Amino acid sequence: MSLNENFYALFARHVATDVTASCLVTSVEEHLNRGWLEVASAQYANALVSFGLRVGDRVAVQAEKSPEMLALYLGCLRSGACFVPLNTAYSNEEMRYLLEDCKPRIVVSQANSVRELVPDALGFDLKPDGTGSIRDARVSFSEQFDTVSLGGEAMAAILYTSGTTGRPKGSVMSHRSLRSAALDLGQEWGFSGRDVLLHALPLFHGHGLFISCNVALAAGATIIFLDRFDPDLIIANLPRATVFMGVPTYYHRLLAKPQFTAEVCRNLRLMICGSAPLSVATLSEVERRTGHRIIERYGATEAMIICSNPVHGERRAGSVGLPLKSVELRIADPDDNALPDGGIGMIQIRSAALFNGYWGRPEATLAEFTADGFFRTGDLGTRSADGYITVTGRSKDLIISGGYNVYPAEVEEALRELESVSDAAVVGRPDDDFGEVAVAFLVPAPGRTLPASGEVRAWAKGRMANYKVPKDFIVIEELPRNTMGKVLKTELRAMLTPPDATPNPYEPAKRGQSVSKANNQQGEVEMASELFKKGLKIRKEVLGAEYVEAALRSADDFTVELQELITAYSWGEIWSRPGLDRKTRSLLNIAIATTANRSGELKLHVRGAINNGVSKGEIKEVLLQCAVYCGAPAAVDGFRLAKEAFSELNV
Repeated sequence: MSLNENFYALFARHVATDVTASCLVTSVEEHLNRGWLEVASAQYANALVSFGLRVGDRVAVQAEKSPEMLALYLGCLRSGACFVPLNTAYSNEEMRYLLEDCKPRIVVSQANSVRELVPDALGFDLKPDGTGSIRDARVSFSEQFDTVSLGGEAMAAILYTSGTTGRPKGSVMSHRSLRSAALDLGQEWGFSGRDVLLHALPLFHGHGLFISCNVALAAGATIIFLDRFDPDLIIANLPRATVFMGVPTYYHRLLAKPQFTAEVCRNLRLMICGSAPLSVATLSEVERRTGHRIIERYGATEAMIICSNPVHGERRAGSVGLPLKSVELRIADPDDNALPDGGIGMIQIRSAALFNGYWGRPEATLAEFTADGFFRTGDLGTRSADGYITVTGRSKDLIISGGYNVYPAEVEEALRELESVSDAAVVGRPDDDFGEVAVAFLVPAPGRTLPASGEVRAWAKGRMANYKVPKDFIVIEELPRNTMGKVLKTELRAMLTPPDATPNPYEPAKRGQSVSKANNQQGEVEMASELFKKGLKIRKEVLGAEYVEAALRSADDFTVELQELITAYSWGEIWSRPGLDRKTRSLLNIAIATTANRSGELKLHVRGAINNGVSKGEIKEVLLQCAVYCGAPAAVDGFRLAKEAFSELNV
């Protein structure tokens, strides 16, 4: 076996050429050269070997983006360990399943509760600023490491996706897959050591790690390594970048900024977009504003990148371009026979970048391949006479929201756990900002009344990542089905009203009517409207306008906005805000305990609030807001326990 089969060898050749060359520039303008990444990854590799990891052992990482996380990833590759990045939005229940599935030897997470899910594994933390016990461990190890020689089929990483059952499946990516994708895309997009990639994507996603970072590392390019996407931060950094990669949501939000102009993009040579369909309107407006025509490309978790519009040649609107030179692609009928140009069928491919298979699921792997070795992508498309591919639909009903995959079967399975729900179906609805959002149709169980949408949403947020939670819940008497019992989701999509349409809140529940509207009485609606306006003013005064505005940009209503603020508070973002007084902290504690159904804590927090000078009226106001924005049942215990506390304290 040759060292050259290990993906790290592609970056190592640039280290050998110039160890001091720029590699990463962080959000706080910290400049890290190739030598830093070489040393840090060597120390991580030494640490992993010292901890007893062998080739193929898994290292599960749920952490915020940082240079340390990138170094840990490369350390895994160098030592032969398998890197398993996990979305930071996953709930503990989602993490439990994934960790039980991949059986990691090491778990790296900022949350103690996640690390405790695998008691037999070594647990470390890694904070957003790059500090943590895993970083403390690596600095004590040698800065020299001989990268392990591996064959191309050796496991490099596991990326989790989902299938029609709703249970996530781990796509095993090999060193061959990583190498092939990085080299092919580097050639296709003309990457070199002179390039500067503006990177704002998360590292737990294939787009951010295996496409963006790997291509840049293999080419010896510099990466402006932003810790998150922020339109203002992107615009500030665009003048010194040559390439920008993003999802459609990024471009849509940049267009909302008048500063996004041809002048700030003057040094760019490429804008690339993927992970979700890009609207022709967005593509055209970006070109009008900046003079750049976005390169839209197409890929899959199991296959890396499949197609790309060309750098030199026509970048066709509405098309994902031409298959890469190393990709053999056909449009096939249901019997896996190739269709002539113009025919719509399943997109099937053969490629060196294809995954090894699904982790621990040989039957599922076999089912995704044809007899002659083509991978069934699950996407429908067509090929033009001159070879351009257009994706026309997704046979698996995948919803892509803001670049993240939402699998309806997984969300439906969770919603059916509600006692008041007898059946559920989830479909995508077009959205200007996110591309698509999930909408759930719920059938009430016999003799049961569905809770308010805010309560259903709060319940769902405790069981799945936020981007999977449906943006609307609609009551329906029964789901439309064909003679074989299959839900006709085309009919459900046709029933969706525009998101700004307002159904009559006083009519009984019927098809197409929002749960929250169907369950509200006239007085409750009027109270909600009044508190809605009052709540905005109060939260802006208490939490600061910047927090409220940030939450509103990422949420569709105040139910989500309040939940996001409470979550941020739990993470310490609001708690650590300078000048936050004891009175405000007391009110936030009451809101958290109420919306999280922590009735055992609520009376204690009410007592603490009274002692901190909070009035009875202010406490009632917080409880009312929780009732309106998170569903009245969530605050019933709050009112009862608060009343008991008032009585005990004689207030």
